[in-house]
Amino acid sequence: MTIVLENSKSKNMDEAIAIIEDLLQAIPKKKQIRDEIKQLNSEWEQLSDENWKRQEACCSIHGATDTYEAIELEKWLYHYPRLSMAQNSKALNHYKDWEEFIGEEGMYTDFNAGDLQEPKLGETLETYIQRLAETVESHGWGDKSEKRALKSFLNYLRNYNHSKEVAFIEYIFPEKSDLRAARIIRKIRPQVHPISQEVVADILKQLAHQVVYGRKNARHHAIEALALSWLCLTSSRIRLPKKLEQIHKNQNDANVFANGYSELLIPTLFADLAVRISTRLAKFLQAVTMISSDTPKTTILSTPLPDLRKPLNTAIKRAALPANLGEITFLTFLSPPHHFGEHIR
Repeated sequence: MTIVLENSKSKNMDEAIAIIEDLLQAIPKKKQIRDEIKQLNSEWEQLSDENWKRQEACCSIHGATDTYEAIELEKWLYHYPRLSMAQNSKALNHYKDWEEFIGEEGMYTDFNAGDLQEPKLGETLETYIQRLAETVESHGWGDKSEKRALKSFLNYLRNYNHSKEVAFIEYIFPEKSDLRAARIIRKIRPQVHPISQEVVADILKQLAHQVVYGRKNARHHAIEALALSWLCLTSSRIRLPKKLEQIHKNQNDANVFANGYSELLIPTLFADLAVRISTRLAKFLQAVTMISSDTPKTTILSTPLPDLRKPLNTAIKRAALPANLGEITFLTFLSPPHHFGEHIR
């Protein structure tokens, strides 16, 4: 039985490696064809070296060497989530439930429900939270007990409702937030700030080299690190909040074929949304999904997130990036790569 599993794992790993090897060969072939056209049309701006660098980066980021496919995959996707039941429910009911909750807990001695202004009769939860935000932006957090009461109420909503029901709160009061210049702002870690398409492509290329030419006993982790990078980059096209942990645990049935092309279901705080991906990336993710593991597999990836950071860090080191770019992690790939200068962050 062990031999069968090992053979199956090896076969599917070989398939994933072959797909990446094909990509590494296809990009130089694309440039060769382009250079031949350039010799006959040297004045064309779209055939400049700078233009090619952007195209090459695009090919790596989407795993696509077909020009029309790559252009289609450059589009940002805007979604307008439907009102959730909680969003449109009566705020006073949630307020009363929270008041009862902090009374039962018994350990909240530094504030009480009266420190948070009560909802108006008939006011929806969304309208109420918007009003609380406007109060904070106009008058500040208030004293310590008022601020703690507000934080407690928001935490209660997040902890005792389905995450998708109260995801709208993230737009009004981000879980990690601060008040600056009379505005509630989202606090983000430095790693989240985007890097250029060219730098992303350099890192992906180094990961791809680990997959094809790296040590055999390290290839599985390299394959999944590359897959996670692409999952994050695909999710970055959706202009909705999402979490790295959700992307890492994306289900093994998320890779689907619909509307005449391949799509990937991306988990966001609001819903799972279908995003178009390249044919090559779809085949690669399918091969990664089929790689057997020691336990029943329900996700695309089977390697724990901390173990995938090592091949990524190796790729970043080999890309020899300038120090001014700061720390780069998988979180970085959740932000859309920019095209405002290669070494600008």
